[in-house]
This record gives sequence, structure tokens and C-alpha cells, in this order.
Amino acid sequence: MSRCTLDPAAVLVGLTLLSMYNSVEAGSEISMYDALFDVKTQTLTEDNDQPEHLLIVECLDAGYLSRIFHEAGTVVEPGKTLAVLVEDEADLVAVNDASPEEFDKCDEFTWQGYLK
Repeated sequence: MSRCTLDPAAVLVGLTLLSMYNSVEAGSEISMYDALFDVKTQTLTEDNDQPEHLLIVECLDAGYLSRIFHEAGTVVEPGKTLAVLVEDEADLVAVNDASPEEFDKCDEFTWQGYLK
């Protein structure tokens, strides 16, 4: 697996996962520009006293969503992996029993967030 993690929490401190977008679930094939998650954060600007911002997180690569490590409504701590995507469908099974920490050294899939 060359790229495997989706880590918006590394940038969006205090990210709260609100929902999976369009019923995305583990095992789903992800196409380029698919919207994956609805999230909220207060850290889009340097002034963290701003109101929360709602974002849609989309993946800019194709692959398969192998694992989602957090339930909707969960606050995701900075640096924590939100989900694992794999490039090859055959790799889906390989990550089923792994802990989130095992993916810390993986390259990150490209993602972006849009204001909702």
C-alpha cells in the first residue's frame, strides 16, 4: 500500500466528524472528487474564537475506503487518522485488524475541504 491515510485532523484542529457523506462506508470504492465526510471545526482561521465552520471533505484520489476510525459526532484529536483508504481492492482485508497507529507512517491521500 503506497498511500493509505486520510488525515484532515492533522490540519483542522478540533475537527468533529458529523456524518459520512452519501452513505460512504467501509469497503466503498472512492472515485476522484468524491465527497466523503461532513465535519466542523473552529480552526480555519488563525483566530480560534470564530464560530464553527461546516466543511465537506472530499478525496482527490481514487481508491477504496477500508476503515473509518471514528463514529459520527466524535471529536477527532489533532494528528489522529480519520480513515484509511487503499489503492487496491485486494488491500482492504489487510488493514481490517490494524490499529490506527499502524498507519502513522503511510503517505496521505490528497483531500480538500469545502465550506458548506
